Amino acid sequence: MTHISKDTFFYAIRERLFRYREAIWGHGSSPNIASFIHYNSEKMKYLEAHNSFLGNGFWGYGINSISDGKETYSHFDVEEIRKIPDLNKHHEPYRQLLVLTFKVEDDSLFVSTFSIETVTALINSNIKSRYDLKDFKNARILTRKNKSIVEFIFDGLEKPISFQVDDYYFPQDLSGDQLAKHYIDTIKKYAKEVKEKEQNMMNTRIFDFLKDFTTSIHLLQSQDVNAECIRALKEDGKKNESAFRYWFQTAFIMKGYSAEPEPEKGNGRIDLKVTHPSMANKIIEFKGWWNSDKKNIINQLQSYLTDFEKDGYVFMINHKKINIVKEYRELIVTPEMKYIPNSWSEIAIAPSDYTYFKSEHNFTRRKTIYHFIFSIY
Repeated sequence: MTHISKDTFFYAIRERLFRYREAIWGHGSSPNIASFIHYNSEKMKYLEAHNSFLGNGFWGYGINSISDGKETYSHFDVEEIRKIPDLNKHHEPYRQLLVLTFKVEDDSLFVSTFSIETVTALINSNIKSRYDLKDFKNARILTRKNKSIVEFIFDGLEKPISFQVDDYYFPQDLSGDQLAKHYIDTIKKYAKEVKEKEQNMMNTRIFDFLKDFTTSIHLLQSQDVNAECIRALKEDGKKNESAFRYWFQTAFIMKGYSAEPEPEKGNGRIDLKVTHPSMANKIIEFKGWWNSDKKNIINQLQSYLTDFEKDGYVFMINHKKINIVKEYRELIVTPEMKYIPNSWSEIAIAPSDYTYFKSEHNFTRRKTIYHFIFSIY
């Protein structure tokens, strides 16, 4: 057994609209109402033809009680409307048929919502809101007033994406609780495949921290004043080390790392801790050349390094219009910094003209410190 076809979907919507007409007007409704229903049915087909909200793969729909993960809407079912004795039911909000459709495509879930008038020619819609299946958390079936409600739960959404399952019975197709289970099982299957694919990509990629760090430095330098941290320093004269730290936090996250700014540590706060299962933690200290405590930067950095980190990183922001390498080196290669003689070296990034530096220091354990000077001219 399979899900219903698109033609059957449009048939089901049209039949529901006619049931609403009967529930609202009885048997004496105006002939115009039938014309409005015909118009709205055709308008749904037109919207599908131009937006493809049903798709060609895994898709589905729900009615009456719907939520796109942000907004929730709920109207009486047609059976309840029929029992209401009021004479002016065509003025009530429940005269609208609420419909939610979803489809899976390109590792994403696309959700569309519709409010279809049953007494006039009008459809309000919000078509193809996109959600990443990698953020899918769970799916479940609830029962409310003897109706099955399907919920798709995503990380980052305030509410579940949810809808009441249509309980029309189509003998050749899935419907009711069978259909709800089909929706639940299938979206879980697709979400699992997406997460496995992403994990395989993460495992396949070789994480080279130094390469990724220098690539990010190159990107930042290319952005120049388009990066707020540089613009604020060059144009406003704001000497703000943390702005650079937050820029690199975003850069490392985009490359697949976890990056945490200033986590608490017993003897201070770490500027940026970058982590990934394939490597030991990387601690980066951001310092402006204008900062008077730059002369103590190595001792400050080493206080954050545990026995599990064999190296540390300094990102020195040079706001002066001169080369500071000589002065900076003189700060580092001193006994106070526990510097190991003759361990200073320069590393060139081919084919560019950019270089960074490496030094060895003998603390409780021998540590390697990498130095990056970022000049803003």
